[in-house]
Amino acid sequence: MKKLLLVLIVLVSPVFLMAQDADVVYYEGRPEIRRDGSRGVELDFGDAVRPGESVVTGRRDFVELDQAGGNIIRVSPDTVFTLREVERDGQRETVMTNTVGAVSYRFGALAGQQQRVSSGTVVAGVRGTEFTVFAGSDGSSLFGVDTGMITVESAGVEVDLGAGEAVQVVAGEAPGEVVRWLGPALDFSDWEHDRIEAFLDDPILGLERIQRRMRDFMDDQDAAYAVWEESNRELQEVRDEMSRIRSEEGEEEFLQFREEVERPLVQISATNLLNYRYFTLSAFSLRRHVVSRMYVNMKTQYMNDLDNPLYQEFLALHAELRAEFEERIAPKLAVLDI
Repeated sequence: MKKLLLVLIVLVSPVFLMAQDADVVYYEGRPEIRRDGSRGVELDFGDAVRPGESVVTGRRDFVELDQAGGNIIRVSPDTVFTLREVERDGQRETVMTNTVGAVSYRFGALAGQQQRVSSGTVVAGVRGTEFTVFAGSDGSSLFGVDTGMITVESAGVEVDLGAGEAVQVVAGEAPGEVVRWLGPALDFSDWEHDRIEAFLDDPILGLERIQRRMRDFMDDQDAAYAVWEESNRELQEVRDEMSRIRSEEGEEEFLQFREEVERPLVQISATNLLNYRYFTLSAFSLRRHVVSRMYVNMKTQYMNDLDNPLYQEFLALHAELRAEFEERIAPKLAVLDI
């Protein structure tokens, strides 16, 4: 599983922390919490956002979340922010993801512990800092640091960002040039507009990048699913043996076998399920929030020119991506995911 988790760190877009909820301490507008695949309910002060749940903000919405240890998370307008869980180095951890939109983080300094943050194909090591992550509808990301330092990694290349610095990363590419960070003066909507324009300049390349990302998630899901299936097979064999022990050797031997053999396997199987589900939901989020926006932007752009060769090429590639998704990801989604 260590190999799978290394891939996870490089390829997904999370903030890694010990598993914990995030409590709503302030909000503006009418943001929503999506739970169990629901369409969403309006959040309120004191609500706890738990793994598997999302905060969704509209154009005039804003949410501030608080975590134990002094961590503050600010969810900007037009953002989808999700908490998920995954196993890493033997511990269950919370993964904070903004597939689209902007989220600002303030992490307290934890002695001897480095937190890891990523967006798109970017990964960053963080210790006691304030920074913002922009996630564009084309899969690109922007890291900007207010205080402290982070190390951003993508495509095997690392760059250090200190206070007042930022770097943009196009999906699947090495980090760009480190530039001055404008902080609050930089409006996400302006940056997002630039990213949309860049996508429309070469939509095929943009969608191909996301297709490669999607395939990475699919491959990771398949590998993690195989591990889960094997652990489930072992668990069933152990439970068959438990039945034999109970009937042939007695209750005391049964209870000892359950405690020493069956219960650890139950935990292993649950962890393996958690990991493959993480990759499944990550691919689903990419499909729902990035690919769908690309499609809408193209349809809007070519509304009066539907026979345009570039538009038709995009539709063909989009159909190919959708077919792969339906074959490899959709069968592993639960009803509540959708």
